[in-house]
Amino acid sequence: MIRKANIDDLSSIVALCTMFFNESKTGLTPVLSRSKAYDVIKEMIDSDMCILHIAECKGSIVGMIGAIVSPHWFSDELVSQELFWYVLPEFRGLYGVELLKSMEERSKELGASLISMVDLGERSPVDVLLKRNNYSIHEKTYIKRAS
Repeated sequence: MIRKANIDDLSSIVALCTMFFNESKTGLTPVLSRSKAYDVIKEMIDSDMCILHIAECKGSIVGMIGAIVSPHWFSDELVSQELFWYVLPEFRGLYGVELLKSMEERSKELGASLISMVDLGERSPVDVLLKRNNYSIHEKTYIKRAS
């Protein structure tokens, strides 16, 4: 079952965030702050312009997707920007696309004309899944440490 997250889900979502973080981190990933994760997830739950949906199986949260809807920085169009999308490995074939579709639907309801997704590159199978769902590569992000 896919549903909107609520405050009772906070601890379970942060636990999934930690798993996502540990699974996807590289040498350039910032240090995880669980207290910051709690604060951000709580703000997302409370915000009308954030999307936080969870996948639930037999009473346990097994996946999540989060996005923020805001104006594009040089346009009046609203863009829904995915912040995270994670499903426990044993449930990926069951809930990944359902979470994506629920986020897309809510993005449209909030007035977004574009939906932006992130792919972690060669370490992730998301590229194929997004292309199957009519996403196109728009730009790439490069990162380096400032120090």
